[in-house]
Amino acid sequence: MALSKKLVYRGATIPFALIGIAGLMEIIFPEIPTKMLSQLGYPSYVVYILGTAKFLGGLAIVFGNRFPKLKEWAYAGYAFDLGGAMISHLVLSNYAQAFSASILLLFTFYSRIIWLDFTSQSSAVEQKSNPT
Repeated sequence: MALSKKLVYRGATIPFALIGIAGLMEIIFPEIPTKMLSQLGYPSYVVYILGTAKFLGGLAIVFGNRFPKLKEWAYAGYAFDLGGAMISHLVLSNYAQAFSASILLLFTFYSRIIWLDFTSQSSAVEQKSNPT
């Protein structure tokens, strides 16, 4: 695989590391996310569920190359989380926050597509080097 494609793939995983760190911060310091989620109408315990899911999803996407199904589920979890955030903000007419959630959702799809391309090309190289 070309170095540029590897760099694009690695660059596409950096935001998920940051989201994972943000999820950990939501668990440690839940005051701000609790306030924001209560404005959206969600109970306060949702902060701990989402924070844990973001942290574990970030770990799975950044370090989960050995477990492709786990990584696939992490991408799906981010898609559900960001899609739900976008819809919640749209319902309350928070268009700026809905827009930012939709940008992150599009980036999630983009990152997953790059990952699938990366893994399909690496498996094709492995098949060429190890013919059966």
